[in-house]
Formats: sequence, C-alpha cells, structure tokens
Amino acid sequence: MEAKKLVQETLDDLDTERIPVSLAVQKCTRVARLINDYKGFVRLRLETVFHSNTEELRKLKIDFLSNSTLKEPQQEWKQIIEDYISNRKAHYLDQSKEEQLIGASVADIVFCKRKIHSFAIKNT
Repeated sequence: MEAKKLVQETLDDLDTERIPVSLAVQKCTRVARLINDYKGFVRLRLETVFHSNTEELRKLKIDFLSNSTLKEPQQEWKQIIEDYISNRKAHYLDQSKEEQLIGASVADIVFCKRKIHSFAIKNT
C-alpha cells in the first residue's frame, strides 16, 4: 500500500510541478525498492548518481547482486548496464558514423543546471 501511495503522490507532484524531476526519480527509486523491482531500482539509481562516483556504483552493484533472486545475477547486472549505456548513445549522421555515450544522469544534469544558474546570477 505504501508503494501505491508514493506512486500517486509522485505523479501528483509531477503534474503540478511541485517537485523537480530529480526528486521524482528518487521517489520512483524508493517505489522500485518497495516492490522488490531490483532491475528498476538499479536503472533509476543510475539516474541519481554521478557516473564518476565509482564507489557509489560499486555499492549499487553489491546491493543488486546481494538482493537478486535471479539465476545469473552477474549476467543480469551486465545486461542492465549495457541497456543503460545503449539508451544513452547519440547516433550521429556525420561521416565518422561513431556512436558516443552521453554520460549525463539526472544528477549530472541537475548539477550542471545549478552551476549555470549560479554563474548567471553572479554575472548579472
């Protein structure tokens, strides 16, 4: 029941723009944990950590592997990460035909937004 209430609250918050997307992602991460959706939890958690924070990513992996009820949790972890990276690729139509990883989680985007906002205030 707690998960259902949290989902409704988060949807209401987003509809009325009472909270930023970054906070909604954190709430959704909690819902995933409450309903034991560890794959969803990892995917959402990847949105709330800085990708350069290797210690936090290591903890996330340990948490996933220790809570997984899957036959092959290592393989499932690898698939979650590969799917996440695949969804983050930008496809270019230039001559190089190289794909590049866009490494911005919600946490990274919020941090950059704050930095830009702070810069704008200081320079006006």
